[in-house]
Amino acid sequence: EAKAAGFSQVLWTDAVEHAALEEVGTMNLFVRIGDEFATPSLAGTILGGVTRTHLTKNHDIHLTKTYPASKGIRFPWSKRRVKLPNDVNLNLTLGIARDTQQTERAGVAPIIETDSKRLNVASGTTYNFTPSITGGFDLAFRQTKDYKQNLTQRGITISVNGQFRF
Repeated sequence: EAKAAGFSQVLWTDAVEHAALEEVGTMNLFVRIGDEFATPSLAGTILGGVTRTHLTKNHDIHLTKTYPASKGIRFPWSKRRVKLPNDVNLNLTLGIARDTQQTERAGVAPIIETDSKRLNVASGTTYNFTPSITGGFDLAFRQTKDYKQNLTQRGITISVNGQFRF
């Protein structure tokens, strides 16, 4: 009867009092109340949701230090300044990230889908040959540890670049 009337989904209420929204047949239910979005409680009498209990954590830290050579560069391990041509810049970048994704379902232990940690260390130079020609050299190390698969991947990137403005 509902399908003949043009409806394609079923909206389920709680099985005890039929007073609370719990689930939609083949979709997830989101309700907007003012500026907030709400989903039904996981403590309901229907099936526990999958999408609303998918948890993603990402912790990402990036630190970058640029050493402009116009005033001379004092490296952290040196007490004196190193004089370089005015149009050379050096930079150091450190990036650390941790990603975790897990799915929780009522009555079942959490399922870890992704658990990895990344480390990136990079340095680079840029040199302004002329106002319209710039070049550079970059060197980077990266390591990714996948705790779920117990796998570690490492890589080194070396790149030379140039930019021509006209």
